[in-house]
Amino acid sequence: MVFSAKERAFTYLSQEQDYYRILTKLLYHIPDHEFYGEDVRQERFRLYQEDITDLVHDVRSRLDFVSGLMLSEVISDYDLDLRRYVSVKRALFLFEILLQSRKIQYLTIKHLVEKYRLSSVLIKEYLK
Repeated sequence: MVFSAKERAFTYLSQEQDYYRILTKLLYHIPDHEFYGEDVRQERFRLYQEDITDLVHDVRSRLDFVSGLMLSEVISDYDLDLRRYVSVKRALFLFEILLQSRKIQYLTIKHLVEKYRLSSVLIKEYLK
C-alpha cells in the first residue's frame, strides 16, 4: 500500500507529542501577506504607502536622484516595519493555537497543511 505525502504527513502528526515545534515551522512557511489583514490600512502603513507613491511619482516625472534614494530608504523602512508586524502576528497566532486543546491544535495544523500545501514540511520534520 502506497501512501500519499499528505497521508504520511498526517500519520506523523498524529504520532507527534510536541506540536509547538511543528507549528513554529509551519507558521514560517505561510506567506507574510496572510497575516496583514485590515491592519495594513492603519495610519502608519498608509503613510508609508502615500510616501512611496509620491516618491515614485517624483522619480518618474523629474528623474530626481535624491527622490530615488529617499524612495529606497522609505521602501526599506516600510518592509522592515511590515516584517516586524508579521513577526508579532505570527507569535500571537502561535500563542492562540497553543492555548487550545490538543485536538484543536491537531485540526489547526491539519488545516494549515492543507490550505498552504505544507505536507512536505511535516515530512521533513518527521525525517529529522
